[in-house]
This record gives sequence, structure tokens and C-alpha cells, in this order.
Amino acid sequence: MKKKILITGCAGFIGFHLSKRLLNKFDVVGIDKLTNYYSKKLKLDRLNELLKFRNFKFLKINLSKKNSLSLLKKTRFFAVIHLAAQPGVRNSIFKPLDYIDDNIVSHVNLLQEFKNRNLKKFIYASSSSIYGSTKKKNYSEADPLTRPLSLYSATKQSIEQITRYYSHYYKIPSIGLRFFTCYGPWGRPDLSVTKITNDIIKKKKVILLNNGKTKRDYTYIDDTVNGIIKCLNFKNKKNQHEIFNLGTGRTYSTLQLTKTIGKILKIDYKIKFKKHHPTDMRITKSNMFKSKKKLGYAPKIDLKRGLKKYLDWHLNN
Repeated sequence: MKKKILITGCAGFIGFHLSKRLLNKFDVVGIDKLTNYYSKKLKLDRLNELLKFRNFKFLKINLSKKNSLSLLKKTRFFAVIHLAAQPGVRNSIFKPLDYIDDNIVSHVNLLQEFKNRNLKKFIYASSSSIYGSTKKKNYSEADPLTRPLSLYSATKQSIEQITRYYSHYYKIPSIGLRFFTCYGPWGRPDLSVTKITNDIIKKKKVILLNNGKTKRDYTYIDDTVNGIIKCLNFKNKKNQHEIFNLGTGRTYSTLQLTKTIGKILKIDYKIKFKKHHPTDMRITKSNMFKSKKKLGYAPKIDLKRGLKKYLDWHLNN
């Protein structure tokens, strides 16, 4: 009999890819509330792919509601991987309560449900945005957290501290993952790689904030998923709560990204530069020392190769 894993946000970008990979080895129960922050059709299409597997079970649940997990009280899980969240840095300015409910209240409800369930692992999604206003250009897990630039970032800082408490008090082996800009097939339409690709194909002007100088640590989805899976095998020792960066350690500007996409597509395009947005970080670059040493995490797909794989999928879908 296969071990069971609970994955929240299973219809999301990372949750979908992770669920698909883990279904080879585990029974997966997937939870999602299927919000309309971006295309609900895309989420349903991902979900339909997962429902082709006999050992996948889906539950539509709003985790911010009290007792929302009562259906699972008698189900024994080997691990919980919590990826459900309200995404979008800038949108958090306009809908702050959605971010409090979906990113903090839901997180606490999940921990409350599983605090005495003898979990072998509680893995959850943090974010590279957590580094906030730091002046460093190479972010390490040991860096003190500075002022968050957005409410989204503040919610991610909050759940790290909340999980640290639950992990210590209830002895839950927990891992927070600071994801850096993830891209690939089935990616979110609001992310830079997808938006730039669509603008180039549709002959629209490509809008680049900060005059195209904003730099990101673009991480291909397969590498991100590999990192999460390595966490399932990681043995938490004295420190019950661990944090890991999941990036590549390399950065590219949005202008470099645009040029690479345009070159692969062989399409001419025009760019419109705009000023920097105050909620955006000017650069995100992961220090990969800890993840490589402790997890054995080694990203394999560079940006050009990853974009080719993504664009092949995009053009066929």
C-alpha cells in the first residue's frame, strides 16, 4: 500500500507538476479552492490531467474556513506539502484581506489540524520576496529579514515565524521553501515569462518595468519540483524547522529574458520601458550553498534550455 501525501494548491502551477511527479510513488490527495485570480480554465485543465491517475483524489476546499479539513480527520498522511496561497505581489495592495485569509489563516488552520497527527514532514511554500528591502544581491537563508516591500511578502515572513513556533512546540519536522521565479509548461499567465511570450507572439509592445533592469533568478519547474522531492527525504535533526532557497544562483534582467524569448521565437518586437514599481524587488538571486550541501539540490536546466522547453509547450497549447 502506497503512503499518502496531502498537497494543497494542487491545481496551481507548482502543485500540479509536483502532484504529477509524486503520483508515481505515492497516493496523493489534492486540495484547491480554484480561485479566479487567474484563468480558472487553466487550473481545471491541470486538474483534469491529474484526475487521469487512479491514485489521485481531489477535494475542493477553502482552507481559510474553520474545520475545513474535517473530512480528512481519519486519513493518515506521511507528509503535507502546503503550496496553496494567494499569489501576486502587486495585487496584495488592493485585496489585503484575501492575502491574510489565504496565506496566514489557511496556514494556521492546516497546522492546527496536523499538529498532533505524527507527520513525518510538513513542507510549505515561502518566497524569494521574503528578502524584502535588503541591499544584498545574493540572498542566504541566514540573512536577517528586513522590511517587506509588499503585503504578500509580509504574509510569507509571517508564516515562516508561525511554522517555526509550531514546529518547535509540537515537534513537527518542517521545511519552508523560498521559491525563486519559477517558469515552465502550464505556467501562470501573470508571470513575466508568460506575459512577455504572449506580447511578442501577439505583436504587442513588451512592457518592461525598471527600464528592463530588474533581475530575477529564473528557475525551471522541473528543478523546483526536484528540490521539493529532496525535502521529503531530508532528515530534520535538532533544528525541527529548516529553510531552503530553491533557485539557480544565476540572474538575468527582464531585458535579457525578452531578447532570449524573441530570438528563440524568431519574431521582431517592440519594447516600452516603464519606471520601477515600489513593491517589486530590483534583484532576486539565491545563495545555493545550504540547499546544495544539505539537500543535494543541483538545478540542471539553464535559462536558454528552459525557455526552449517552455516555448515548445506554449506554441503547441
